[in-house]
Amino acid sequence: MGQIDGDLLSGVCFVGLNGLDPLRGFVLAPLFVYLFIGTSFLLAGFVSLFRIRTIMKHDGTKTEKLERLMVRIGVFSVLYTVPATIVIACYFYEQAFREHWERSWVSQHCK
Repeated sequence: MGQIDGDLLSGVCFVGLNGLDPLRGFVLAPLFVYLFIGTSFLLAGFVSLFRIRTIMKHDGTKTEKLERLMVRIGVFSVLYTVPATIVIACYFYEQAFREHWERSWVSQHCK
């Protein structure tokens, strides 16, 4: 605890500006867990909708509205999941190269 950092120029407070452990624990881990749980629920919902659709087709019921709903849910899920995955990938990239960036900045500016 006590790892909230403030940026003097912008006045923005954030966790993990000065350390990687708070970034991993308070930003990266919750984002990853929530994305995983949400994707799991989404896939379970799609499986259920496909089962309902096959039962409805077997019974001879029209499935156009259900298929349209499935397409809408699919488009929304892609439009939500892809940016969330990109944000998580950016945090992983920052975590991987941050020490190198800090060392190179210190070597260039603190001679």
